[in-house]
Amino acid sequence: MSNEVAVCAVQSLVALAERGGLGQLLDEADLSASDLSARRRVDWEVYAQLVERFVARAGGIDEATHMADDLHLGAGVLDWVLSSRFAPRHLYAQVCSLAPRAWRNLEATVTPDAGALRVQARLVAGVGSAAFFHISRSSLATLPARAGLGRAEVEIEELSPMGATWRVSLPPNPNAEPDRRPAPDAQDRAAAASEAWRLTPTETLVLVEVLRGASNKEVAIELGMAEATVEIHMTHLFRKSGVHGRTSLISRVWSTAW
Repeated sequence: MSNEVAVCAVQSLVALAERGGLGQLLDEADLSASDLSARRRVDWEVYAQLVERFVARAGGIDEATHMADDLHLGAGVLDWVLSSRFAPRHLYAQVCSLAPRAWRNLEATVTPDAGALRVQARLVAGVGSAAFFHISRSSLATLPARAGLGRAEVEIEELSPMGATWRVSLPPNPNAEPDRRPAPDAQDRAAAASEAWRLTPTETLVLVEVLRGASNKEVAIELGMAEATVEIHMTHLFRKSGVHGRTSLISRVWSTAW
């Protein structure tokens, strides 16, 4: 995993600070506007420091979160969300699957949780920033509103500089196309994926556990195999499904109309 963040994320943060009257965040950084225009990615440590500076200038995490309702939501993603007819659970899974493309050191997973969603974000490389994850909670809360819905209720279950877990209760989506079929569970979805991708029985079992939110270590314990063996099966799953990461795999399985 790369210890970098996309330049667009830095530019969004800088623009938000300027619009909010917080001044130029780059004044005290080892970056300039010309530096950014010549780059595609920036060290995560630099970005984390800019987030902390943004919070300090805003007067605290609550004020910064209020200002940052649209932080980390690029124009392309916004257009996609506005035109989306996915049910909210699928919408979140799709958007979270975009996170590793923008922040390659961030891993996010979305799993159903008794009528809500459990969203887990984990920093797999780089310098942690609790402020970054706190502000990201605001993005989750306001995302449905950009699809014509109300705000989501986001409860913080865990928060640390290296990751966060949120429980998200979604508003109903009146624009979603009706689906009269029973909601599939992880085993149903894995079975459909197994047939489409020609998975082995063991790969299918691994996929079921992954869809239930298990880590590689948890999969190994549940299926009675070495963690290294699980990693091999995950590599096979990525290749057969045509994706490049765990989050994208989960998103594709849940969102594909088999």
